[in-house]
Amino acid sequence: MTYHFHEGDDSPCTPLYGHSVADALSYAATAHACQLRKGKPHEPYLTHLLRVSQLALRYRYPESPDADAVVIAGALHDTAEDQGGEVRLRDIAWRFGPRVAEIVEACSDSVTADPENKAPYPARKRHHIASVDATDDAGIALVTVCDKIANLEEVLEDLAPLNPDEREKYMLVFKGRVEGTAAYYRGMYRATSSTAPPKASAHLRRLVVQLYEVFDLDVASIDDASLPPSDQFYASIEADIDDDGNYDGR
Repeated sequence: MTYHFHEGDDSPCTPLYGHSVADALSYAATAHACQLRKGKPHEPYLTHLLRVSQLALRYRYPESPDADAVVIAGALHDTAEDQGGEVRLRDIAWRFGPRVAEIVEACSDSVTADPENKAPYPARKRHHIASVDATDDAGIALVTVCDKIANLEEVLEDLAPLNPDEREKYMLVFKGRVEGTAAYYRGMYRATSSTAPPKASAHLRRLVVQLYEVFDLDVASIDDASLPPSDQFYASIEADIDDDGNYDGR
């Protein structure tokens, strides 16, 4: 298929991605139309989805069979988790194919439609890190990394103008607070570091280092391979988990 830049143009161009990429962006815009960013009462959630798909478009391997799937999954990576669970996931598979749905499911820490029925935060996040760590699927790793890059870029941008007390207060919006959040991103970096495209992985590592430096955490631990990534995360929050598996977020 070829396209022309404007009517009457005799110089055709070959598209760099399929029409399903545009369809996915439209689908995401509709599915998340009423969702706001966490802690940002005036910012549509779509801003995050656009950034993740843009990063996937930037870091993908153009010749890969997954070249379009990772961009589409980047736009839809939170749609099943936040907007309908398994029913939504089946719709994504029907519209965009089983490969996109596979990546979206792997990038979701839950596909339960009812938020009240989700597993407790620590178990959910630990399982998610472990499942990403256990796969050698490059498409899953790429979309996961792009998601974490997009999130951390915003966190660091928000933290930059704040003083230490304000930074601690800002982190209250995250269930993991400072230590749990830092360990989570460290865990996801470690889980994807050998599978994601090197440039994407290096981008995420730079951001994780910056987060650790902002809160004066042990930067050397970021590359510590002595424990599985999920265990590193769990150890950072274990003292705050009660007998029922709930996390108080301190």
